Amino acid sequence: MSHAAGVDVSQGTLDVCAEPQGASRTFANSSAGIADLLAWLAPRTPTRVVFEASGGYEKKLLVALLKAGQPACRLNAQRVHHFARALGQRAKTDPVDARVLQRFGDLVQPAATVLPDPDRARLCGLIQRRQQLVALRTGEINRGHQADPALLTSHRRIGHVLTDEIKRIEKAVDVAPAVP
Repeated sequence: MSHAAGVDVSQGTLDVCAEPQGASRTFANSSAGIADLLAWLAPRTPTRVVFEASGGYEKKLLVALLKAGQPACRLNAQRVHHFARALGQRAKTDPVDARVLQRFGDLVQPAATVLPDPDRARLCGLIQRRQQLVALRTGEINRGHQADPALLTSHRRIGHVLTDEIKRIEKAVDVAPAVP
């Protein structure tokens, strides 16, 4: 019987639990480390490889897993956090997190993640960046309302730079290919 593999992703490492076979290991979160992880997983034939979205540190892993034909499941971290709490799991180490992810994969059996086509991914990236810039500009405007008069010019100047960048991103969105 095959089981899920759980991967706790961080900037530098990938902690993997492929229990109940008892196998777990740590790999570098690099191209070479991901290649080693794929080679290590292959004979274990996991039903799915489960990991949390972690600020983009998981993107190379996701692409590599999908290219290798592995059923990759990128999950919302809150969903896994609530699962761990329901299990009574309080410890917070990378190997423990990997084990929780493995159990989540076995019990919940989440659907595999599908990569969007490049045009959709680019458009989503532009929209996300615009949202970030708008939030930054709003913060700058709010800070400007309470700023010392000597600093008001600085807040306004940064606000104008952010507005210009938002306009540049909006133009890029306007010329992006239409996606269904």
